[in-house]
Amino acid sequence: MGNDGQADELEILASIYAPHEVEIVPPATVRATCGPLVLSILLHPDYLAAPGVAGTPLAWTLSYVPCPGAAQSIEAKAAVQCDLALKFETLWQQSAGDPVLLAYIEEFRERAAAFAATDYPLQHSDSSRPETPVSPASASASHSAPVAEGSTKSLSTPSTPSIHFEHTTDPIVDRKSSFYAHMTAVHSMDDVEVARRTLLADRTIAKAHHNISAYVFRTPAGLTYQDYDDDGETQAGGRLLRMMTLAGVSDVFVMVSRYYGGIQLGPARFKHINDAARQLLGAHGYLKSSNRSS
Repeated sequence: MGNDGQADELEILASIYAPHEVEIVPPATVRATCGPLVLSILLHPDYLAAPGVAGTPLAWTLSYVPCPGAAQSIEAKAAVQCDLALKFETLWQQSAGDPVLLAYIEEFRERAAAFAATDYPLQHSDSSRPETPVSPASASASHSAPVAEGSTKSLSTPSTPSIHFEHTTDPIVDRKSSFYAHMTAVHSMDDVEVARRTLLADRTIAKAHHNISAYVFRTPAGLTYQDYDDDGETQAGGRLLRMMTLAGVSDVFVMVSRYYGGIQLGPARFKHINDAARQLLGAHGYLKSSNRSS
């Protein structure tokens, strides 16, 4: 996987976190800031090894930048560092060549928030959970599309309760292209299809040049279903789904509509698609750090 895998993971991090929270520092450093603590992670070419094979562990440092009158002690910072070292080692051993940056950063943010509140050491339960089998549902041939800004729709069928949508209020606009996100909670394939049909029935959404969608939900039996639709924007749906799964999002259907402005955006379009989805998911509590500014 190597550099391509790193590039994908860094792009996903940029779409999940605001720039003041996580910064990519060339050539190969990821810097996460939370309160007075700063975590710096040094990447290297073989960080993402072959699947099932862990490469060289990531080097990292933890810095403490106290504010005037700060109540936190150096001893508390040392406790955070020791706690992170143990957790990072466990995460690395479990990764077997899979990405770990998001897991590292979320562990750091949890502990840094407690440190900032002078509430360290943390008392928390074992965060290890059994792997959930993933059963990808077959991709639908129908395309997804956005709803008119500010509108709300619902649809009822005998087997599906009303589905209510949340929509972008401030679209992302770049060189005359605009990106709108739409989302609703889903718990079954019936919900997914009702959500897709409802959105596509809106003429404003149907006029979009691309309607990229992705969904993730868990069944009562513990199976996770997930899939995506590029709708002609190659790789966009897969990137959207990857952002959602790495962020721990579940039980939601997301659609991002792109209205093309006549100027090609290149790779920036993928960031805008993920950003539009991230902002809407965060605004409605689907992200762990949903109170972040963007």
